[in-house]
Amino acid sequence: MIGIDWTQANWPKFTVNPELSFTRCILNDSSFFGLTIHELVLEECKVQEVDFRSGDFFNASMTYSDFHNSLFMRTNLQKVDFTESTNFSINVNENNLTKAKFSRFEALSLLESLGIELVD
Repeated sequence: MIGIDWTQANWPKFTVNPELSFTRCILNDSSFFGLTIHELVLEECKVQEVDFRSGDFFNASMTYSDFHNSLFMRTNLQKVDFTESTNFSINVNENNLTKAKFSRFEALSLLESLGIELVD
């Protein structure tokens, strides 16, 4: 499912939290811009160059996925599980990461947005 603009989907008004789950999918070049999708599941997916800006993904599970060149800005990522996910570039000052979960070594990339340089 490459290049889908999920903002154009027909989201029924009565659906407060749509159950949306992707496992071992390729979702590259897509847009979730400004959407509220609590508990979204992205498991073992390629999510490259995807726009998550201004979205609300509270309590989502985005595990074992590759987020190369995906965009996160003004995004609610509270309680999102990014365990074993890679290649994300998330600015800690521009996104809500309260209680988000990251694998130890991948979490080091979060320091880039703070201008911190790590040396061995």
